[in-house]
Amino acid sequence: MPALARLTVSVKIGANLRQIAADAQGSSSRERFQSLSLCSMGQSSYIPAVRGSRLGTGILVLGGLLAAAYLLGAILGGFLIDWEDDGGDNDRWFWILFLLAGALLLVAGLYLANRSRSLAAGLVSLGALLGAVATFWTIVVPLAAAVLIVLSVLWARQPTATGY
Repeated sequence: MPALARLTVSVKIGANLRQIAADAQGSSSRERFQSLSLCSMGQSSYIPAVRGSRLGTGILVLGGLLAAAYLLGAILGGFLIDWEDDGGDNDRWFWILFLLAGALLLVAGLYLANRSRSLAAGLVSLGALLGAVATFWTIVVPLAAAVLIVLSVLWARQPTATGY
C-alpha cells in the first residue's frame, strides 16, 4: 500500500474513532468539529476541546485555595495564637470575623456561579477583599485576592453561552 494511501486511511480511521469517542462523551458538534479538524491537519495526538472556560476553572481553583486558607487562618490564627501581647480580644475577633466572612462569601460565590455570574463575581470579590484586609501584611494573599477579583469580573462580563 502506498504511503499516501496509508496516511489517508489512518486519518479517516482516526477521525472516525475520535468522533465515536466524542459522541460517547456527550460533547457538542462544535467540540467534535474542533477535534476532527485537528486530526485532519495531521496532528497525531488527540487534543480534546476544553469543557468550560479556563477562566472559570482558574477562578474555582484560586477561589477554593483562598477560601481554604482563610478558613484555616481563622481557626488556627484566631484560636491558637496568643493575642494578648498584640492588642487583645479586639484583634482576635477582627481576625476571625474577617477571615470567616471572607471564606463564606468565597464559597457562596463559587457555589452560585452557575446561577448568576454577576452575583457570583460580587460575592467572590467581596470575600477575597475581606480576607485580604485581615492578611494585608502577607503580601501574597492580597495579591492572590486581587488576581481573583480581576478574574471574577472578567468572567462575569463574558457571554454565558459557553457555560462555566
